[in-house]
Amino acid sequence: MPGLPAMHRPSAARGRIGLAARVAAAGALATIGCGKSRSQPAQVVADPWSIDAAAGAAGAAAERCQRLPFAAQIDLAEASGADWVPAEGARPAHILVVGDSGNRGAYAAVDATSGAVLARGRLPLDGRASDDLEGLAAVGDDVYAITSSGWMRRWRRVADDWGFELADPAYPLAPRGDAAGLTCDVVNCGKNFEGLCLRKDAVESGACAGFAAAKADGRLYCLVRADDVAGRLRLDPARTIAVSPPETLTSCDFAPDSGLLWAGTNAFDGAMVYQIHGWRDPGTAVVEAVDRLGSGFPESMAVSPDGIVFRFSDTGGAPSSQDRYRCK
Repeated sequence: MPGLPAMHRPSAARGRIGLAARVAAAGALATIGCGKSRSQPAQVVADPWSIDAAAGAAGAAAERCQRLPFAAQIDLAEASGADWVPAEGARPAHILVVGDSGNRGAYAAVDATSGAVLARGRLPLDGRASDDLEGLAAVGDDVYAITSSGWMRRWRRVADDWGFELADPAYPLAPRGDAAGLTCDVVNCGKNFEGLCLRKDAVESGACAGFAAAKADGRLYCLVRADDVAGRLRLDPARTIAVSPPETLTSCDFAPDSGLLWAGTNAFDGAMVYQIHGWRDPGTAVVEAVDRLGSGFPESMAVSPDGIVFRFSDTGGAPSSQDRYRCK
């Protein structure tokens, strides 16, 4: 959005902005990113509740992430979900990016080196839940997307094509009307899930297969394999990781080579990117602030092997900003 600067290692004055000021700014800018608005943190290296600590961590690692050449924009509205997809056959390594509410499943495949759009289309939708696709995760030939209200869909890639077919219509990740408010029926309700990350490796029985990023409380919620339907997931609210202040957490991803868990926040948290160590036991996970990355109003992220981090911005329309970084 015009007037919003790129978020890269801000000045000391910016770093002194407190939580109260950021909350006030959040109210003033509530229309950014489709108007989406709302805990004690896990053990942290730099307390993500404090922008002073986060700014200090970023400053101490001034060269930790470096911007790489990449197309500055993608012709896709509201880039809210993204994941890195390895090369296969004639398809080069790319980032699959999807738009959220009102865009009817619109997606683009972006070349992971240049940022050029390789293909575009629409993910087929059903009427069981909204088209508010906020987080995206690719596992093999399957692509999962979560809505802000806590519903999940799964698609299967069409062989030798850039298209997808709906493999599992929308289903709630927790019983509807549960006391924790994990799933609901309107856009941006309940936990207001904004991100999704799923492991690419084999998952042990009962272990977290991935996480859903909740904007409302800044936590990652463990996802486990469902017992009743193959390929389905469910939320485990007993296992969470507090990453950032409320109204800031928007994305997460696993590095495909190392399994390291990353998370990203929006401009209300200074567009901070975090690494999360020890995520297999969420109760003792360590959250480490890495750097401020992304232009515009960063929302989604993807991580490729070798620490390449991609950030995509949702400023309520098209085009969307996109950035590529190499992080140590």
